Amino acid sequence: MSAKIEHKTFTKEERLCGKKAIDLLFEKGSSFLVFPFRVVFLSDKQEGSLPVRVAFGVSKKYSKRAVKRNLIRRRMREAFRKNKHTLYGELTNRDKRLMLFISYIAKEETAYAVIEKKMIKAFDRLLSEYKTD
Repeated sequence: MSAKIEHKTFTKEERLCGKKAIDLLFEKGSSFLVFPFRVVFLSDKQEGSLPVRVAFGVSKKYSKRAVKRNLIRRRMREAFRKNKHTLYGELTNRDKRLMLFISYIAKEETAYAVIEKKMIKAFDRLLSEYKTD
């Protein structure tokens, strides 16, 4: 049973949550950098889930103010939401599922346009890295 994929929203089912799932992702997952992001990914064994379950993080180490961290996280979610159709289409064709954690590692605030461009670049790199797995 596959859930309907809506390309214009970011639903609760798409969010990666739960300590066990996130710990497993960091323990067994692979990662790569596309500045300003560090992307950790792992094949998702959960049946019937959407092609991608994702979580976003901004470290206190790089951004001290919660207001700034929340702004950056909102920008990351929006860039993901607007461009996920490329990732979803490719993974659906391959009948694959992924768990993702996208961390923001830049020390300064980045404009939305740059975040969106780099998110697309991260998707392309993710698809090329995932082909080899």
